[in-house]
Amino acid sequence: MSAVKQQLHPPMPSLQTRSDTNTTLPSAVTVEKPEMALLKNFADIVLKTGTLCEKTSDCIRLKNALVNLCNTNDWASLVISTRSGALSGVNVLLRPVSANALKKLINIVISSFVYRETHKATEILSNLVPGGFLIISDEGKQWVDHPAPSVSLFEYSALEQWRELQRLSNQLLNTPFKAEGIVSHIFLDTNGTCHITLHNEPGMITLIRYLGTSLLLFVLIIFLLTNSWLCISRARKNRHRMKDIQHYYAAVQSEKFVTCSPPTSHSPSSCC
Repeated sequence: MSAVKQQLHPPMPSLQTRSDTNTTLPSAVTVEKPEMALLKNFADIVLKTGTLCEKTSDCIRLKNALVNLCNTNDWASLVISTRSGALSGVNVLLRPVSANALKKLINIVISSFVYRETHKATEILSNLVPGGFLIISDEGKQWVDHPAPSVSLFEYSALEQWRELQRLSNQLLNTPFKAEGIVSHIFLDTNGTCHITLHNEPGMITLIRYLGTSLLLFVLIIFLLTNSWLCISRARKNRHRMKDIQHYYAAVQSEKFVTCSPPTSHSPSSCC
C-alpha cells in the first residue's frame, strides 16, 4: 500500500530541484500532465503482490490487473520475468481511472489480509497457552482496573483494527495485577494449564456480616421448629376434639344426680 501510494502520489520537487535536474525523459514529461500517473517501480509492486498473495487463488483481480498493465500472458510469467530482472527500470503510465481502480483493488486486498491476520491473532490471544497458570475469581472479580473499550474492535477499519488490537494486547501484557484469596478449587486441564480459583478472604466487616447472618438463621430455625411442633400438637388435638366432646356429653347424660330435702314435722323426707 505504501509503495503504490508513494509511486502514484510522489512528493512534489522544489523549483530549484526542477531547474537543476532539467529532466528530458519522455515519460517524465508526460507525467507533468496532471491527468496521468506514473509507476516508476512496477517490479516492486509485482514482487510485493506475490509475497502477499502466495496462493494461486489469492488476489485474482489484482493479479489480473497487473498482468494487463504489463501485457503478459499470465501471472506466473509476470513473476518469473520480474524476478529475472526483465522489468527493472520499466515505467507504467496510468490514466486517472486506471490509477483509482488499482488503488481500490490494493485497498481491498490489504483490508482482507489485515482482517484475516487480526482474526488469527485474536484467536491466538484468546486460547490458553499450554502450561502456566490461569487464576480465576469465583466471585467474578476483575484482577485489573482497565475499563472496557467504548468501541468494539470489529467496528474499526482494517488497519485501525490491527493497531487497536496491538494497543490492547500491549496494555494487557504490561499491566501489573495482584491476585490473593483462599484457594477454593484447583485442577489441571488437558493442555497442562493449572486452573486456580480464588475466593476473597473475608475482612472484619464481612465476618460480622457472616456472624449476623448465622445468628439470624439460627433464630429462624428455632422459630420454625417451635411453630412446627405447635402445629402438630394442634392438629392432634383437633383430630380427637369431637370424640372428646361427644364422650363428655354422653357421660353427663348417663349420670344420675339425686337431690334430697330435709324432713319436716308435717311430711317425711322426699327424694327426687
